[in-house]
Amino acid sequence: CGLLICPEHGLHTGLSVEQRLLSSEPIPLLDTEPSDENQIALATLAKTARANGLYLVCSVIERDEAFYNTTVILDPRGKIIGRHRKMHLYSEAGLMPSREKPRKVHIPGIGQVELITCFDLLFAEANQESNSDLALWLTHWYDETPHLTVLSTARAWAISNRTPIVACNARLVREGTLGAGVFFPDGSGQYSMSFSKKREALHVFDLNETSSAIIRNPRDVLTPDSIYQPIATDMSRFDQVPLVRMAGTLRIDLLTASCQIIYELQRPSDETLYIMLAAEGTRRFGNGDRLYMQELYVVAVNKKT
Repeated sequence: CGLLICPEHGLHTGLSVEQRLLSSEPIPLLDTEPSDENQIALATLAKTARANGLYLVCSVIERDEAFYNTTVILDPRGKIIGRHRKMHLYSEAGLMPSREKPRKVHIPGIGQVELITCFDLLFAEANQESNSDLALWLTHWYDETPHLTVLSTARAWAISNRTPIVACNARLVREGTLGAGVFFPDGSGQYSMSFSKKREALHVFDLNETSSAIIRNPRDVLTPDSIYQPIATDMSRFDQVPLVRMAGTLRIDLLTASCQIIYELQRPSDETLYIMLAAEGTRRFGNGDRLYMQELYVVAVNKKT
């Protein structure tokens, strides 16, 4: 079946908080069609789904007793068959976090589909009850190293949850929010990015064609002369511990917490050095936000470079 996915806030890119709330719409009941009078944007998208015979997933500002960041899925009849209100907001003024658990949607030819919105991916509610056949992740996720990139986040989620995931990211070049892809539980995937100055970008993937490529960095699948560079965080704030043994135990002491890490290197290499990074404190992100975080990563470094 055909599946068209739009990124988080794809209908509201560039709008102010007030403009976003003014563009909000009530979401009709499941298995009903949006109204041309009350749901203008959704009704337009429903016509697109009907005209092309596809399932369409989009992000809207829902107006109910409060305002919500809501993902909806329309079927080829133009009817709403699924909805997910974002639970964990990220600097989204005027919106209310939801307490509703995510609901799975059945799509013929695919199976049980999980709708996940951006920051929700990092919390236990996503895929906690039983494995889905596919997860759809609508996001506005900037690429920043270490760890917080669409590639590493989506790939790690697919592996740890043993579930394929499609990532649909917003496009803001200055933040590195450029990529989209599908990631599989074996670590492989298909991933593409667009550097076009146009705001529109369509990434096409075949869910039936798994890739043998293990994607670790955008440069694995992009041209080497690309101008793209992930935003690099200040590495001096990390305690760095080289993992010199194949397996072992480490004690990590942060400002407000301590933990013991048991590790085992499954793919050792004479050319690669593995380093554990630990830090705690306020971190500034690519979009200007500041969060107090406890961070722990393992990074692989090529000894030759």
